[in-house]
Amino acid sequence: MNDCSVLLQNIDRLEALNRTGLLGTAPEEAFTRLNRLATLLLKTPISIFSLISKDRQFFKSAHGFTVTSENNEVPIDVSVCQYSLQGKPLAIEDTLNHPLFLNNPAVQALNIVGYLGIPVITKEGHAIGAVCVIDHKKRIWTEEEINILQELTASFISEIELRQMVKISESEIKLREEFVAIASHELKSPITAINLQTKFNSKMLSSDKLTKENNLKFMSNLERQLKRLTRMIDDMSDVTRLTSGKLLLQKQDVELRSLIEMIMQNFSGVLNESQSRITLHAPEEVTGHWDPVRVEQIIINLLTNSTKYAAGTEIEISISGKGNVAEIDIKDHGPGISPGNQKTIFSKYVRAVNQNNVQGLGLGLFISRQIAEDHGGSLELVESRTGAHFKIKLPR
Repeated sequence: MNDCSVLLQNIDRLEALNRTGLLGTAPEEAFTRLNRLATLLLKTPISIFSLISKDRQFFKSAHGFTVTSENNEVPIDVSVCQYSLQGKPLAIEDTLNHPLFLNNPAVQALNIVGYLGIPVITKEGHAIGAVCVIDHKKRIWTEEEINILQELTASFISEIELRQMVKISESEIKLREEFVAIASHELKSPITAINLQTKFNSKMLSSDKLTKENNLKFMSNLERQLKRLTRMIDDMSDVTRLTSGKLLLQKQDVELRSLIEMIMQNFSGVLNESQSRITLHAPEEVTGHWDPVRVEQIIINLLTNSTKYAAGTEIEISISGKGNVAEIDIKDHGPGISPGNQKTIFSKYVRAVNQNNVQGLGLGLFISRQIAEDHGGSLELVESRTGAHFKIKLPR
């Protein structure tokens, strides 16, 4: 007897099934219409579209068999379609004399004699269910009939994929709308600050009360706000370039320790403001052929996040060269990243939408990972139980 227990419990398969959003939902005409077409073309009394979880078979739609909330699922040990998860058409002439269906109550309940089942396989290769046709008498299934049901099953899969694409598009549209609102607010903040500072400075100047000290303070604030504004505009431009594949890397020979020491020096003002400090562990020189400006951008984005979320703590940077790969570890000692946010931190907009209490557009980690991948490398969150620990890998 075929054992499907491993397939039934496969985590990737179950996640693919959950992503369809179809488990436990009512029958829908789009699927029922395809079942109806299957019975017409193959001249069978019943056609069913089933989804298979780890412990049950759920009937999503059918023709010739009425699906209701009382009969829309059966325990997995009663499932007929579970054997289709193995990825091949299951054509049975007579279930009453077949080892897979001996003593199965579903065979008697639906009077299943001739059975033909085709697996429903996602584009990632996960079998999540089956489309089957049932005859009440013995049936020798021809190759043409199997091909017909395979083509119809492809239509079921297309319908599922279309729904997922619509769901993703709707979610992205919502995120973009929320992002635009947040971006508008964030971009206005430095502009408002510059405007207020300018008006105050003009007033002081007109009344001959503008001192050199006040003017220097004004210029310092102005420079800080302009840098903030420029950084946000650059982030939005980078996202556009990265998404369209138009980000060009200007590669040259780079020595990481020297690059990071320069970054630390330029970053000293931010460190002082956040009361953070950086410790660099770089026992040897590590060189490679990279775009220094873009590598600097990754490191600054990670350091900026640490000074925001782990202000007042130590930030550790470690550099190592392992064969043909350079590794940069950046770890802070802040509160870390919650498990619920760990899967989305590298996505566009998500942090900006969910964490309005922190300034920024929520694009830094998305941009940083894309830059690392454009170098043929990676950026990953290693762990976040005792602070956030990120690892950058760059082929040398």
